[in-house]
Amino acid sequence: MLRLERLAYSRQLLDGTFHINKGLRVTRELYCAITALGLPIGAELLDTISPQYLADCVSWGAIGARTTESQLHRELASGTSCPVGFKNGTDGSVQVATDAMLSASRPHAFMGMTQNGLAAIVKTRGNEHVHLILRGSSKGPNYASEHVQSAKSVRRARSSRAHLAGDAQGHDGDEGVDDRLLTWQQREEVSEFCPGTR
Repeated sequence: MLRLERLAYSRQLLDGTFHINKGLRVTRELYCAITALGLPIGAELLDTISPQYLADCVSWGAIGARTTESQLHRELASGTSCPVGFKNGTDGSVQVATDAMLSASRPHAFMGMTQNGLAAIVKTRGNEHVHLILRGSSKGPNYASEHVQSAKSVRRARSSRAHLAGDAQGHDGDEGVDDRLLTWQQREEVSEFCPGTR
């Protein structure tokens, strides 16, 4: 799966201008070209509007550590037709992400937009494919056995259907991640997730 995060469709250019329309169009063209190759796309859902234009090309979505608490992102995930992972908080806590998964797995009704850009009441059925992503923290990686076991305990206490995933890529604020160790971390992580668990 090709993982695309933080595409710059809304970033300010060097001359101080913004070209969001052009950026969104270029992003969609890229997504369509990748999808035409038969590659699934994973993307972080940074805002609640652009997924309307890109969701048909996305096979997996993530809600970032800083937006996991956002009710709007929880509502978005509840109506997304692909699996969505909620990252643990920047402090390493999994409680906020677990609460987000519980919320997103249930139906919601909220103000939204139609495909024609008109205001509407949106109703969702809930997303049964939400999961927790262990993404490290400001204290360092959280892929060790004790972190995984703790996350599983919290997850089981809140929702028996929620799944667990790990992200050994390294992140801003993840001070303890050494890119040279990622292969080792990923092996360690797989050994934690695989022995008969989900």
